[in-house]
Amino acid sequence: MRATGLIFLTLLCLGMLGQPAFADKRVALVVGNSAYQNVARLDNPKNDATLLADTLRDLGFLLVGGRAQADLDKNALDRAVQSFGRQIQDADVALFYYAGHGVQINGSNYLVPVDANPTREADVDFQMLDVSLVLRQMQLSGTKLNLVVLDACRNNPFGGRGLRAATGGLAQMRAPEGTLISYATQPGGVAQDGVDGNSPYSKALAATMRRGGLDIFQTFNEVGLAVKRSTNNAQEPWLASSPIGGSFYFKAPALPGPAAATAPGSPAEAGSSTEAERAWSATKDTTSRAILEDFIRQFGHTVYGSMARARLDELKGKETASATRTDPAMTPTPAVSSAGIPTAILGDNARLLGRYADWQAYTATAGGKKVCFALAGFSSAKAGVAGRTGDNVYAFVSTRPADKVLNEFSVATSYRLKAGPASAIEIGQERFAAFGQQSSLWIVKADDEKRLIESMRHNPAVTIWAVAEDGSQNKYAYSLNGFTQALDRVAQECH
Repeated sequence: MRATGLIFLTLLCLGMLGQPAFADKRVALVVGNSAYQNVARLDNPKNDATLLADTLRDLGFLLVGGRAQADLDKNALDRAVQSFGRQIQDADVALFYYAGHGVQINGSNYLVPVDANPTREADVDFQMLDVSLVLRQMQLSGTKLNLVVLDACRNNPFGGRGLRAATGGLAQMRAPEGTLISYATQPGGVAQDGVDGNSPYSKALAATMRRGGLDIFQTFNEVGLAVKRSTNNAQEPWLASSPIGGSFYFKAPALPGPAAATAPGSPAEAGSSTEAERAWSATKDTTSRAILEDFIRQFGHTVYGSMARARLDELKGKETASATRTDPAMTPTPAVSSAGIPTAILGDNARLLGRYADWQAYTATAGGKKVCFALAGFSSAKAGVAGRTGDNVYAFVSTRPADKVLNEFSVATSYRLKAGPASAIEIGQERFAAFGQQSSLWIVKADDEKRLIESMRHNPAVTIWAVAEDGSQNKYAYSLNGFTQALDRVAQECH
């Protein structure tokens, strides 16, 4: 099991940490209307919606209806927006994307269902969808960030139908708090439908979303520049936004450090982990070991499986800690003060096996099971936040025979880490993605652990890039002088 059983580390977490933080929940409604029944059909909106839905799914969004919603009539469009409003109630990010006909009437913007057939202005309220209703669903949801994307600024299809107040393009809308509205072109302007299967705007948006490290404003700025280039300045996208706190990335920045690379196995990289992310969102706060074990059986190969294992061991640690307080047979032995390691890190019943240059070997008992581990404090540090160089940050390599765990690598800090695969482990010419779970750091891919440990046996140092919850990057270097001897002593004790 990964991220499990380190009772000394688990007890530390129990004393220092609150509830864990996890990846944000993202929900999107994607609509593309092409097959209009009473006005000219559009070639590309259905394709645009499919392109954006696939992109958003790969970036960790839960899609209303499970896919792009194509060619919706008025009733279907109303139902989709209602469902969207319900599903974003517990979401962090809500995104609404629409491609198709849109009209501006008396300063209000309307999205056009495929069955719309107005003959007078009064028909509009009943046959079309006012964009303000979508904004209202978002406002009432309590989401942290709302995104409205309108590739709907095509020519008014109802000219000559008595809609005298209808004008070309869409009107600029006021963005409510925490909301960004993106138009495919300037207010009042007309966007191109495209000639190669997709609109210039949707192609640029999908491609830019997939680029790592662009925040929300950088993303849409790059989209605007790309559309201007591809249309020879004929089309210029437009934004309306209220102040937005914090940073949002469709795809997270690359891992910190000079050899930065996107974390393998992250939700943005693996579409298969999207289902795991959704399942983890519903599971993460459970206190049922059975539910967590079932989650691990289904999604153990993903980073969320690793988080579930850490959560499972947190529950086991609480049970063990409770037993320790009530069972006289589990009265801890005095802490090893001569080791120079805080008792909170070692646990109360740790026994020193030996010191080997910069590393030490210990054994302990957790829940009646024997645990052996080697650990070291950092030899140098460069902190992103003042004072962090003085914090206790220890590297562990642990073996738990009863759990069939051999040489599991972890790092224990005294501050909360950014959840998910944001951190990294560097050794020699290799770099391993690592994820934060409360104050602990673990390697993302269990299959990489053996290779990491072997590298530690043959290199002089290992570097940890620990990204804190506030985003600061903290670099810790650990000497590996004595590591092999300490690990061999651990193997002797816990074979």
